[in-house]
Amino acid sequence: MTYKRTIFLINPRFQLKFSLLISVIVFLSSLIYPIVIYNLITNYRNNITRNLVKICENEKKEIASISKSVSSQRENLIYLLIFGQLIFTGLIFIISIFFSLKIAGPIYKTQKYLKKIAEGSGLGKLSFRNEDYFKDLAEDFNNTFTALQDSYSKDVVYLNEVQSYLGKISTKAPIENKKALEEINYKILEIQKRFNKIY
Repeated sequence: MTYKRTIFLINPRFQLKFSLLISVIVFLSSLIYPIVIYNLITNYRNNITRNLVKICENEKKEIASISKSVSSQRENLIYLLIFGQLIFTGLIFIISIFFSLKIAGPIYKTQKYLKKIAEGSGLGKLSFRNEDYFKDLAEDFNNTFTALQDSYSKDVVYLNEVQSYLGKISTKAPIENKKALEEINYKILEIQKRFNKIY
């Protein structure tokens, strides 16, 4: 049975750490292009300045104005690139949250499933959503618990047989052995009561 998950931070510590790590890696790796563009514009400005100095040695004010304009454009471009980089990193972070959900979701559901079994109430077979990763983990869990359940069932059948034999023996046993047989019978009943179906 599939279901729609509405909580996106199932394991906040893992998901936030995972998303932050991915975002930092993307952010650091993408710092290369703003630095390259910054250096290109700086070289461009220096080349223009040198060429203008050669061409217009008398027009120093105009050269300073052109140089200032290029510098201003360079700084505006850097601010734009930083802003774009922050938006891009934020998008990567959000995408990482959704991606990590496909990993954290199955782990969360498996933990919940195991807690319910430990409390003595089964939840039926373990299943994950279609888009989750590790779907084969649910199959492995189900196969394991089915094998355990079958083994427990065989043990209970055997204990019933032992209890029946003990009942027959206790009728013919001497009085001094009857107390020991009753104790064994009591322990067998305790074991049988502890047996719970997982699903």
